[in-house]
Amino acid sequence: MYERLCVINCSLTNNLYGNPQTGFCVVPTDCPTNYYADPLTYQCTRNCSGDLYFGDNSTKKCITGNCSNNGFKDNQTKICLKTCTSNDSTIIEYGDPVTRYCVANCYGAYYADNQYNMECVLICSATPASTFGLNNVCVRNCSATTWADIFNPSRTCTTSCYGNSTFQSYGLNDTRVCVSICPDYQFADISSGVGLCNFGCPVNPNSSLTGLFGNIVNNKCQT
Repeated sequence: MYERLCVINCSLTNNLYGNPQTGFCVVPTDCPTNYYADPLTYQCTRNCSGDLYFGDNSTKKCITGNCSNNGFKDNQTKICLKTCTSNDSTIIEYGDPVTRYCVANCYGAYYADNQYNMECVLICSATPASTFGLNNVCVRNCSATTWADIFNPSRTCTTSCYGNSTFQSYGLNDTRVCVSICPDYQFADISSGVGLCNFGCPVNPNSSLTGLFGNIVNNKCQT
């Protein structure tokens, strides 16, 4: 036999919370839309109590652990979000895969990617626009001192274009992109230790040695 009582607080033992719209004690999934079961107030609430609690739309509970479905905790809205966002147009936030919080800036080896679900990523996305990592942000255009390295899987803006024992790319100043072959009237030069496309090949400062010459067939500086 069940008792029907008017109570001050619903029973957390029975996983029941006060529904402010109906006046009944309900399970979390029966809290109203955009309300969450708050274990600190015994109520279904829009804003979870305490700094460490966030509303989880999947469970309809105020939680302190990780959000469901790989969501991110948003300190502005106090809810779990699938994609970090902001109602304030002056603030843009990204999902941090390490802390699982929405953050204004990515750190360490991560870059803020506007194209990939507004998340901090290890490798910047190539579509719909080709982007590269620079100062913890994915950018379309690299700075005046770096080049977009399309040959390096890390997809970063680099101060030295990618090369190995069998391949070398060169920084093209016109576009700030690393290229495998320099355009006509420019020559691939690696003499400085950094692969560059230059309009002229370097002259050896030691007058007893011959400098480099531009080969118009392969657009490379050669002896």
